[in-house]
Amino acid sequence: LNQAVRNVNDGINLLQTADGALVETSNMLQRMRELAVQSSNATNSVSQRIYLNNEFTSLKTEITRISENTTWNNAPLFGASGVSLPAVAAVAAVDAVPAVAAVAAVAAVPAVVGPPAVAAVAAVPAVAAVAAVAAVAAVAAVPAVIGVVGTQAYAAGEARPADFVFQAGISAGQTISVKLDFMTASKLDVAGSNVLTFDGAQSSIGKIDIAIDTVNASRSAMGATMNQLSYSADNMINISTNIAASRSTVMDTDYATASAQLAKTQIISQAATAMLTQANQQPQSVLALLKG
Repeated sequence: LNQAVRNVNDGINLLQTADGALVETSNMLQRMRELAVQSSNATNSVSQRIYLNNEFTSLKTEITRISENTTWNNAPLFGASGVSLPAVAAVAAVDAVPAVAAVAAVAAVPAVVGPPAVAAVAAVPAVAAVAAVAAVAAVAAVPAVIGVVGTQAYAAGEARPADFVFQAGISAGQTISVKLDFMTASKLDVAGSNVLTFDGAQSSIGKIDIAIDTVNASRSAMGATMNQLSYSADNMINISTNIAASRSTVMDTDYATASAQLAKTQIISQAATAMLTQANQQPQSVLALLKG
């Protein structure tokens, strides 16, 4: 139990580190919004908007840098900690074929993993079966299948955040997990934003508002997980304390009872010694009488 408590506390510290990074990300987004609002004013000259955009761009770069370089025990917390999202099996072999490159090219695919509608294409010889090609044209035209994790989308083969799993108990399966989404400028959809023009600044304000909501939602989820971990740790500490108290009741010495028992034993021992002494003196008394 004590080790499980340490595990949970380590998990809380990890999430606090991630939350600290998101605090700075949120602060920078607020500053970017301020710059966008300032650039939206018609009183700004072209050169002034360029100066504003320089800071705006630097903040975008820093948001990405923080997301990519925030670590715990040398392990990245955002983005780079992810695992590869495999392509969906149904179109894994098909998406390598251009939309309608040539019927022969489609027929050259020896086998396609997927549902019957796609697998049937492999059975089509190098005959111009346009209907068969049309059946997979829409699939073949998709360059990458999108997998959704939380509120963010990731293309096939692209890294996605992995779950951080914390052992919050002494048995298998007693775990608490949390997913830390990407928080780069591109994933927050502000990488292409700028404040060089009025229209660009107006568009940036809307995108930044959405990005701020995304960061706040992630922080809220982490806060909920930290509270859950904290309650779990408190519960395990309570269990450990009660187990120790129960063991103490069973195993530890009751000093009052033990002291009384010791006194009783000493009295009995002293009485026995006195009786033995008297018994040893009786032969001497008999001999004294005989001599007299």
